[in-house]
Amino acid sequence: MIKDYLSIIGTQIHQHDDGNILAVASDVIIDTDTGKIEGLWVKSLTLPLTNAVLRTSDIIEWKSKIYIKDDSVISESDDLINITEILEKEIMIVGNNVENKEGRYLGSVYDFDFDTKNLKLRQIYTEKKFIGLFGYQRRIFSFNSIIKIKKSAIIVEDKTEIKEEIIEPVILESPAVT
Repeated sequence: MIKDYLSIIGTQIHQHDDGNILAVASDVIIDTDTGKIEGLWVKSLTLPLTNAVLRTSDIIEWKSKIYIKDDSVISESDDLINITEILEKEIMIVGNNVENKEGRYLGSVYDFDFDTKNLKLRQIYTEKKFIGLFGYQRRIFSFNSIIKIKKSAIIVEDKTEIKEEIIEPVILESPAVT
């Protein structure tokens, strides 16, 4: 199933056996080197955790709600080594600028989507802002077009080229007088 970032914020996380709600998804943790969704920031409703994380490997089923074994798979982010390494990079996807290889600004990411089966980033959605409010020039870039995800920008292979037509001046010759 394809999910986008904006729609999963607030998704309920339930215990698989009895359906009790355990937490609510509040953000996504992505390994920017591989594009894999490694975890979710969650607001635990059953545990007194301040930086609660659910590893995606602990998800049993992901439909309109997320199902896990129980709240024992929800941990503090500092307790999970691979999650800590990802977080130390401090690289965000949503809000990050997108540029082509030449450094031309193409917009900033306002959403992305991924497949809940393989948990891989599929596409990023970008737009430019006019006066910080109005979005325009919306574009979608596939994960395959991403060259590098850095803290300062996501570098993409921009397959659309703006071609300028050069018009040669036409010199009209006057008709020959006979």
